[in-house]
Amino acid sequence: MKDKFKQLFMFIGIISLVISTIGLGKNSASAENIDEGSFLTDEQIQTMNEALEVMIQEANKKLAQGDEDFVISREVEGLDAPVTLEFATDSVMETAKPRAARAASSTKKYQAKVGYAGSGFDFGHKLYGQFTYSGGKLKGATKNVELSGWAYEKSHDTPPIDKLDPSVWEVKSTGTFKALKYLKEYKTYLVVRLLGSGDYRITKAKVTN
Repeated sequence: MKDKFKQLFMFIGIISLVISTIGLGKNSASAENIDEGSFLTDEQIQTMNEALEVMIQEANKKLAQGDEDFVISREVEGLDAPVTLEFATDSVMETAKPRAARAASSTKKYQAKVGYAGSGFDFGHKLYGQFTYSGGKLKGATKNVELSGWAYEKSHDTPPIDKLDPSVWEVKSTGTFKALKYLKEYKTYLVVRLLGSGDYRITKAKVTN
């Protein structure tokens, strides 16, 4: 089985993840240059998600230990290149506030993206925003969603932020991508957990068909 150029990618929070698998072929925006073989197979999606689940656990352990900038790579059977996660962090400067107010309340950005970039039938689901925290509690958070993929009818279900308790909130989003001509559908799932400590974790990032 020949793999086309395939890439599963995700950006988390200011944490940024990139999950990529590279095979043969070139991206094309022309429908004449693509075929149904450009779609991810069930086996490829399952393999990627299994690897991703293990890597997310490892990444969250590093984040809990205070690591901020690191790369995790894993060789996966059936894929031509390793699955790789890259992390970087940042915070929002609040220069408009007095120094005392900035010390009492801080703001960070988060961004999570999952999708597929292949020969024509690419799609992406991005969940992003920022959250404010103080004294171990969350004070506020925003959420935004962007869906991409020219070949699909796109929709998303992004409910209100789930406030599990004053110091733990979860942002959830489900994307749906329908390629009606080919009777093909993908669903993407993202869950980001915001913490009153000013940290955040990825608790779910998955693609299904």
